[in-house]
Amino acid sequence: MPRVPLHALIWSRDQGCYALYMQDRLVQQVQPRDEAAWLAWLREVSSFAFHGASGSLNVYLEARSPGGQYWYAYHTSRGRTRKRYLGRTETLQLSRLEETAFALRREQQPPQAFDQGLLVLSGRLAPPRLPAALVERESLLICLDGALATPLTLLSAPAGFGKTTLLSAWARRHEAQVAWLSLEELDNSPTRFWVALIAALRRCGGCAPSFGETALALLSSPQPPPLATILVALLQELESHEAHPVPIVLMLDDYQVIEEQAIHEGMSFWVEHLPAHVHLILASRVDPDLPLSRWRVRGQLTEIRADDLRFQEGEASQYLGQLLSPPLSEEEVQQLVSRTEGWIACLHLAALTLQKRQDRAAFLQAFTGSQR
Repeated sequence: MPRVPLHALIWSRDQGCYALYMQDRLVQQVQPRDEAAWLAWLREVSSFAFHGASGSLNVYLEARSPGGQYWYAYHTSRGRTRKRYLGRTETLQLSRLEETAFALRREQQPPQAFDQGLLVLSGRLAPPRLPAALVERESLLICLDGALATPLTLLSAPAGFGKTTLLSAWARRHEAQVAWLSLEELDNSPTRFWVALIAALRRCGGCAPSFGETALALLSSPQPPPLATILVALLQELESHEAHPVPIVLMLDDYQVIEEQAIHEGMSFWVEHLPAHVHLILASRVDPDLPLSRWRVRGQLTEIRADDLRFQEGEASQYLGQLLSPPLSEEEVQQLVSRTEGWIACLHLAALTLQKRQDRAAFLQAFTGSQR
């Protein structure tokens, strides 16, 4: 099969037309019935990637003797490539491309493949259940409310500082507008990552169940276009929802598992071009490989870090009071907070140990917090 095409013809459901790209640059838009504009463009190219409403193809103009040049469509799936004759330039209509893409997709795509993928994903598309011992951290929840003024909010702190619990508590108050995705190491595949992100957005009340169909078609195409082209299609679809007064908040938990540079670059592009009503919240044990300094200077970043997440004495007293009976004295709480530096996981482990100890005073005296 010939080399990867430099041009792409992409269907935009929201715009109701095809967008013609050359190396990620939008050249023009073509209405489905504007055959004159379509044929004028077609005469100037010899190959293009087609990502239509019905499927994806790579299309090439090939010389045949005798008789001149003819267009052929290629579709590759699971290591097998199929080829279809399309005809001469003057007879190749957009409808023919759609029909061919649909036919080849049905021949090679396993039924309900994406639905099966969503079923596997479903356990990661909702916030975890809140723990029984819960401290309502109103000041931090209000901070998250205010974070909607910036495109990105970063929760960066080591394990055990309550990042996931805080986000789950906020999401519970704003269920209709939250899209949640718990990341795992397998998501270092860019295709898997963006498919999962689209699946999360589909669960959000601000997006339709069919959201991201164009981007999914591009991601699953035999020779997908550059990631920036796919993200443009996705962002344009999000842009069409901007009339909705309720913001969309995409929460990605455990972002520290992402090491693939292509995903970081895609996320940078994503944040830079998010519509005003869409916001991204990342929770990570380490600072992600993103241009945080630039966004900080521009006022595009809200940060919640370990010092913000540490339990103060009042919060620790409330938390430990839910786990221990009889409760600790004020002095004992102060002692634990001082030695754990407000690290929630360490406080929890101390409480579990105290539940089994009769000699609390001896344990507290020996406890240093170094068990972390």
